[in-house]
Amino acid sequence: MRSFTPIKKIALVLAVLIVGSLLGVAIAMATGDTQGDEQKAIEQGAQQGNETGYIVRNGYTDLYERSYARAITDEQREQLKAIFADPGIGLVGEWVRPVLIMLGDLPADMPRLTVEDVANLYGKVDFEEMGKEFKKIAGAPDWIGGSGIYREIYYLNDERTEAIYLMLGDVLYIKINEDGTHTRLPIEDRKLPEPYPTTSPSGTPPIFTPQPEVTPDLADANVLHNLDGTTTIIDIKALFEEYLRTHPIPTPFED
Repeated sequence: MRSFTPIKKIALVLAVLIVGSLLGVAIAMATGDTQGDEQKAIEQGAQQGNETGYIVRNGYTDLYERSYARAITDEQREQLKAIFADPGIGLVGEWVRPVLIMLGDLPADMPRLTVEDVANLYGKVDFEEMGKEFKKIAGAPDWIGGSGIYREIYYLNDERTEAIYLMLGDVLYIKINEDGTHTRLPIEDRKLPEPYPTTSPSGTPPIFTPQPEVTPDLADANVLHNLDGTTTIIDIKALFEEYLRTHPIPTPFED
């Protein structure tokens, strides 16, 4: 086994210490760059009229934590707690606009988005720019988040009965029903299938409005009513003959 002289041992130890120091400096610089980028993002948010400078990462922000730290009075803290406790649409997420209004970062009479605003922008700007334009009008989305599918929600009224959803690269005009289901409505002259699709807040499963029971008319038995309002005539006799041709009846064995 090869042995090291005292001088070589000292040189080896110094080399290890130097490499370790260089790694430590590199990690510190990388961390500093990351923190610097985050600070720049916050400062940019403030320059754009968002004094809290919240930024979205993976569908979440640090808005709640920093807003509570900014609260001065017990009343403000209680108001924030009430906002945080609001279950919203029943998915994991955060209230943004109500927090900003409570802290004074947005005026209490900040206008809300309207369907007309959306119709004027739809098809003229891309999805990312659409969100930026919405913020210019309403200040911020009311709610952001989601379980697996990120969405931004802009309520059109204080009662939260209508909303604009930004999700899955599309803009959805949603009516919130009394039973909690959501019905998608057309934006301006956009075509949607009728009846308009109704879903749970998470988007699945579809819930359809029950139709009154009717007694089928035998004369109408060979008519298929399609969802788009058209009908298809079915030749039942031809279908039966085709079935017999492709599924011959086996001949019983003779004794």
